[in-house]
Amino acid sequence: MLDRGQKNPSLIDKLQKILARNSFAFRRRVARLGFRYRRDRYFRKRHPVLWLTPSQLLEMDLEHYEAETDAHSLSLTTLERLRTYRDAIEEKMKRARQISLLMFAALVSNYFAIDSDLSFAFGIQAKFAGFREVFLVALSFIGVFIAILENNVYTLNSYMKFIIGRLPEEVRQMHIAAHFFSENMSRYTPVNLPRISQTPINSNLSLIPFLFGLFLLLTALLIYGGMYFLIARDIWQNGNLESWSKVSVAVAVTNAVLGIIYVVTTRAPLPYRDFRKLDDIEFMKAVAPSQLEKLLNEMNSDIIADFNRMVEKGYMKADEDLYGKL
Repeated sequence: MLDRGQKNPSLIDKLQKILARNSFAFRRRVARLGFRYRRDRYFRKRHPVLWLTPSQLLEMDLEHYEAETDAHSLSLTTLERLRTYRDAIEEKMKRARQISLLMFAALVSNYFAIDSDLSFAFGIQAKFAGFREVFLVALSFIGVFIAILENNVYTLNSYMKFIIGRLPEEVRQMHIAAHFFSENMSRYTPVNLPRISQTPINSNLSLIPFLFGLFLLLTALLIYGGMYFLIARDIWQNGNLESWSKVSVAVAVTNAVLGIIYVVTTRAPLPYRDFRKLDDIEFMKAVAPSQLEKLLNEMNSDIIADFNRMVEKGYMKADEDLYGKL
């Protein structure tokens, strides 16, 4: 029989082995998690995210466009045709805005108990019972309709600006003034007079109307949004159609939120993953297949070196899939 002195060293050795094995397993797990993070970081570095507006995305796409016939070329003739389409859409937007402004004016006058006698198409008067609920819902749908029309105008304008951007620099301002007169608020900037430069007062003075116009626009939006909220709350609390009044407010608010989301998604920059480096791989595969492996090693040199270090430390196996699940 072994005495106590003989058992203790054996037990300690076993505990040390267990701790060492568990310690290595823990370090291996942490190291593999770190490698996965670094691998994803290498991927994001090689294929970065680009924040692009629809206009920027369209411009990048058209850079690769080659017209097969003159009828589909991005020429001045196409520019004039696009302007015709845009002006037709803007005319519809103008009528829709007029109707929405009349409805909004009727709602505001009713909210402040101002006697008004507004009439609309087909002899409709803003006097019938429940007209506030009907007008509020109609306003929300008209707003969404206008947002859709504005998106189409925005797309056509992007095409037109791309065509103008390819023209000689001397005539670009002329076409901007002709086709985008509502946006052309700055003074003429000379192109062929490099020694005639603006003084600081010119740039400072041109900034004043821009800031003032921006202030007026933001103020108008805040007033409109505030009144819309107050009217919707009043209809919710004091509607003439009981539960239907609340339903109309819910529909109007839902449409307003969806409309704002639609405007953001069709105007604001959104993330796109840039995989254009894959074009180099496809090109090399078609032109020089023997050099493809060299190109891939160069593109993935950082992650391959990291993988080799993990193998040396025993955290990964040499035949393990570099891009597999860790």
